[in-house]
Amino acid sequence: MPDFTKSNAKLEEISSYLDAIKKPKDREMAIRATLIALEMGKEVQEKTIVVLIHGIRTFAEWQDKVKNEFSQDLNITVIAIGYDYFDLLRFWCPWYFRNAPIRRVEQQLRNITSENSHAKLVVVAHSFGTYIISKILKSSPDIRIERLLLCGSIIKTDWRWDLVPQRPKLILNDVGDRDIFPVLAKATSWGYGASGTFGFKAQEVNDRFHHCKHSDFFELDHIKNYWVPFLKEAHIAQSDYSASRIQPSKIIKIVNVVPLKSLLAGLVLLGMMTY
Repeated sequence: MPDFTKSNAKLEEISSYLDAIKKPKDREMAIRATLIALEMGKEVQEKTIVVLIHGIRTFAEWQDKVKNEFSQDLNITVIAIGYDYFDLLRFWCPWYFRNAPIRRVEQQLRNITSENSHAKLVVVAHSFGTYIISKILKSSPDIRIERLLLCGSIIKTDWRWDLVPQRPKLILNDVGDRDIFPVLAKATSWGYGASGTFGFKAQEVNDRFHHCKHSDFFELDHIKNYWVPFLKEAHIAQSDYSASRIQPSKIIKIVNVVPLKSLLAGLVLLGMMTY
């Protein structure tokens, strides 16, 4: 007889009923019927599509790590999408150059949702990918995301999540207090913020702090311990660092408050006026 005792409480209850059947043939038939029912239950279980969106200047090797973690799970499909290699110059230039990757990711998400209309959509976005998904959430309410996991986020800390037409039911922001890149993005260009370094501190978002740099979230242990529970079961595993975290470094604090982009724009304007 199958060993149900190592499974959940429901299976233990089923096991006790099967043990109570006295006749061997009746018990065998009941076991077979139970196994068939369990297999059918697996087949009809709601599917989850996990979509991975990368940042700039990368081919996102971390996406393969996440795919591998769910390679044996029949109810979860991991899809890596992107917008090709996006260089630093276009990242810095505000507005115009950012539209193409936003449109590309939006179209891919729309294709995925249309082909998997009965599946839950879960998105993992890193760095510039977080900026992209924030724009899509605001402009495309037909793309409904069940859960959203952000890391290395460059969305503004005061971004109005409450105004998102179809806000994800659960939003998790993995914060790295050693991550200087969100701060640099905010300081050197327009439209970005340092939520990946300091968190949102908003009721709509769960900020989870780690003593991490920009790409430390892609370590296999982090994926296994913190991402898998969220992606698979909507469970937010608590970070051991959160309760005893320290203040960000002085460099990060200074860069965060110095208006580098305004100084740069002023120098460019002064140069044009004196040319």
